[in-house]
Amino acid sequence: MMPAESTDPAPLAIVCLLEKDRLPMVIKIDPKENASSLKTAIIKTGGGGILEDVRPSQLVAYKLQTPLRWENEPEVMMAKIVSDLWDPDLATELPELDPLEEHFLAPLSSRYVHVFVRRRAQHTSHSRPNPAHGNRIPDSCSERFETVRGLYEKLRKERLVQICGPSGTGKTTLSFLLHAYIVRVCPQSAVYSTILCWPTEAQSQQTGLCTVGERLQRWAPGHERHRESGLDTYILLSRGQETYWDTALWERFFGKVISGSLPYRVVLFCRHHHSVDAIVSPIARIPFHSPTSGYESEFSPESGVRVQPGLYLTSTECEEVVNLHRSFGDLRPILDPRLQKMFYVWTDGHVGALTALLKYIMNEKKQQFVEKDTLLTSEFLHTVSLHALYTTIEEGGSFGQGLPRRRWGEEFTLWDLTSPATRIMKRLIAEGGLDVPEPGNEGGTTDTSGGMDVDADGGADESADTRLLAECYRHGFIIQVDKNRDSGEDAHEGRMIRYAFPSPLHASYYSLRLVQHQQYSRSLVKARAPSEPPIFRFDTPLDLVFATLGRLKQTNLKPTPSPSASALDAESTNAKDKSQARYRNEFRRALHEVADGYVLLSPGFGAGPSGSVSQAGAADVIDLFVPEKSWGIGMLTYQQWGWEGYRYSSYDFTRHGAGGEPRRHGGANGEDGEGGEDEDGYGPWLGYKITDYIVVEFRTNMPVLAHPDMPHLFHVVFEDDHASLKVYNNNLELQRYAVRLGDHRG
Repeated sequence: MMPAESTDPAPLAIVCLLEKDRLPMVIKIDPKENASSLKTAIIKTGGGGILEDVRPSQLVAYKLQTPLRWENEPEVMMAKIVSDLWDPDLATELPELDPLEEHFLAPLSSRYVHVFVRRRAQHTSHSRPNPAHGNRIPDSCSERFETVRGLYEKLRKERLVQICGPSGTGKTTLSFLLHAYIVRVCPQSAVYSTILCWPTEAQSQQTGLCTVGERLQRWAPGHERHRESGLDTYILLSRGQETYWDTALWERFFGKVISGSLPYRVVLFCRHHHSVDAIVSPIARIPFHSPTSGYESEFSPESGVRVQPGLYLTSTECEEVVNLHRSFGDLRPILDPRLQKMFYVWTDGHVGALTALLKYIMNEKKQQFVEKDTLLTSEFLHTVSLHALYTTIEEGGSFGQGLPRRRWGEEFTLWDLTSPATRIMKRLIAEGGLDVPEPGNEGGTTDTSGGMDVDADGGADESADTRLLAECYRHGFIIQVDKNRDSGEDAHEGRMIRYAFPSPLHASYYSLRLVQHQQYSRSLVKARAPSEPPIFRFDTPLDLVFATLGRLKQTNLKPTPSPSASALDAESTNAKDKSQARYRNEFRRALHEVADGYVLLSPGFGAGPSGSVSQAGAADVIDLFVPEKSWGIGMLTYQQWGWEGYRYSSYDFTRHGAGGEPRRHGGANGEDGEGGEDEDGYGPWLGYKITDYIVVEFRTNMPVLAHPDMPHLFHVVFEDDHASLKVYNNNLELQRYAVRLGDHRG
């Protein structure tokens, strides 16, 4: 009787390579085993001591989609494999529980590497020493993996990249992360980075560093030796604005880097742009936001869409920062998803503003929130005082670094309502941003949407304001956005540059401080003249809104025609977003005009550099607040899919608080921790009592559905190409006949 043949499959002989090992190893294993068993077998083999005291769960096994032939240059092969790990088409992580036979077919060639194994990134510790900096990246810092990878790919393509942003926007940390990434994927390349300043012209003369070569050698010793070897040399230059005086550096070095004459890749981290960069134009610049940084459209492993680099955090990175503050900091409660989104809207991804909010919760509100498992949006809005918040975070940290201080001189003080800086800040608050011609395009340019008018003769006041805007930008108080570049339009004569606040939180901060100083100044006037008439002569929020609508300018409401725009573009979601942004910003400007500047911006009003109106009002239903009357104004945004998120739904403050979430009705003193109900029945909002409110919705077509349960809702319908408007209430009853709009200044 013949013995039965064995049905057991032949073992797989998988060639595996360990990171930092010079030679691969062959692991023979049953094909029915999984990746976890493969890693256990690798550890038992030893790995030349590399895997001492390592557990299987600490390793990641990647299948190389195209096995690599092992050559005699292990360092080169290792660099190639490590680089491939960042592309899912070239290498994928082996699922822990999948049988190996689902991924490998026997027999496997022993001359090719099939699996690459490395230690798993330790999410319990983000300590990443950087030998060039001598610093470590904080545990609460996002790794920004997709952003850093996108920046690296852009650097490989463009050769010189400039990243500009004010203090507190994460430029230094991004430099650390990029340095570590380059070391991982290009271990043979030289990477030079330091937080030291580039020498000034005077320092160069005093120290005998008279040539560009001598200054580079002092800053990056040995860089020429690497250049002669033919390997790429990376230079990450912090405080790049310190190089603007060095024309020779830009002409003779950076210019040749861009042209490809020198084997260098350079990243300049700068606080502001400068006209010197025109010497080697064009320079690839990283914008404040990734083109895919919208809250719902970011990278996901399933979509395979890569995030393009941007200086500000994406919403995903913001969530990671919040979670890391819970893991490594004193942030005890979990922030509910709506509150996390609200923080992203408030900060627009400005890392200094985000960390200031989190530290305020951890330090100032620690006792109030320590017992809570989850912190709701309504609890935050009912408990936190905007005045207390700003008073705390303006004193230090990344947020405070970007604020005007007395050391900048009298022209930058905000304590004097007649100072030039105060006048500029009031215009920025009222108009959302100021547009000026790019240097060299000043003549005869006028911008009608929040712009600085510059006539052919050059008005003295406007020229002074333009110079002061540029000075505020250089100090880092405001940011500069190239409107043409961000919109994707081609360069043309009359290119406009927009100055704006770094984030909505910054805009709200300045609006609060200026309102407080105005109120204080007015109290002194009333003390001297008690018969001084009141500022407001309006009895209801609707009266105030009617007066504001009469001040709207048609040219600010209409879309700016673009030669390349099609009819389909005009109907796109992006075009509708821009329309809503114009409506909201023009209403804000007109309201400041009517209210003489006594308007507080919500931290969630509008948007920052991203300009995405679809982010506005994620959770905070008050957009504008009038302290003189304690009135709140909210603005709905109408999209193709209807009112965005139905922020107000069928509720109002009488039943739910200002956060739009159900709140428990406690005693008069709010023993339940959510704040008691005011005598007028409205919930508190960031330390302010709401006596009345109104909800305004802008559109160009007549609404169809009535909302009898929303008595505070009013529809503003524009007609005749925004030349007139009509106002309807929640029951679609006409409240105001056609109002003709003009372009008056007063």
